[in-house]
Amino acid sequence: MFLIYGTPSLDGNIISGNTAHKGGGLYLWNSSPVLTNTVVADNQATGTKGCGSGLYVERSVGPCLLHTTIARNTGGDGSGIYVTDDGYGHYSTIAMTNTIIVSHTVGVTVTAGSTATLNATLWHANDTDYSGNVVHINDRSGAPAFAADGYHLTLASAAVDQGVDAGVTTDIDGDTRPQGAGYDLGADELSSWDIYLPLVVKSYS
Repeated sequence: MFLIYGTPSLDGNIISGNTAHKGGGLYLWNSSPVLTNTVVADNQATGTKGCGSGLYVERSVGPCLLHTTIARNTGGDGSGIYVTDDGYGHYSTIAMTNTIIVSHTVGVTVTAGSTATLNATLWHANDTDYSGNVVHINDRSGAPAFAADGYHLTLASAAVDQGVDAGVTTDIDGDTRPQGAGYDLGADELSSWDIYLPLVVKSYS
């Protein structure tokens, strides 16, 4: 997905299985979207100079990402998220709230002059969580314990009840937020419908 010169509001999207030189899943250029309940997972940046295997942000002031799951993106410089300028003094600022960033070489890379501000982030299994001007509060750690689909949460997840109120009242499935003791991190809110029981088949003879 390539967003340019826009301020769209997108809710409940899965960006997965894509390949690009920059921004394996999502590329923002001079764009300030509000992205809510978004999964950016299993994408790939190509080439030795590729950057932002999940998300590449260039010359963009004000993108706002709420309840985002960024997981297992690979390739390029190894950054799940790459925030930078355009080379002509136009820098980027990005804000992310209630985010899961898991399984990258570098979770977030920010080049000189740009800024990423993160509130309530679950960091897990990144070789390096962040590099550059990353302002972060309410950090969490622990395994996200995803379900088999790679983004829904299970009862064992360290993301459950660890978020802050970002004004988001539903999740990627339309389930109500919050449930339990607080808001969950990432695109999914664990609900009673997410608790799976084994199927028991009774045999009659």
